Amino acid sequence: DKADTRQLIEVYAPRTSIGQLILLLRALVSDNKRLAQLHAEVSRVGFSGFVRELFGELTNALRSGDEEGVRSAVAKLYYLHF
Repeated sequence: DKADTRQLIEVYAPRTSIGQLILLLRALVSDNKRLAQLHAEVSRVGFSGFVRELFGELTNALRSGDEEGVRSAVAKLYYLHF
């Protein structure tokens, strides 16, 4: 399952973790779990500290299909940013 050009641009365009989070939430709302996973993976390697850990937690939850883990990680990221 490969990402198309539009998805790659969307994933690599945001320079901030909040930008990645917003686009990741948009992907989840659109039921595009693959794109959400790409956002989480790029953020996991692109940022540092606690943000990196939370995006890593979200990446693992998305990979395993753990919906409760996804909700938990998204909530933590949301509260970190807002």
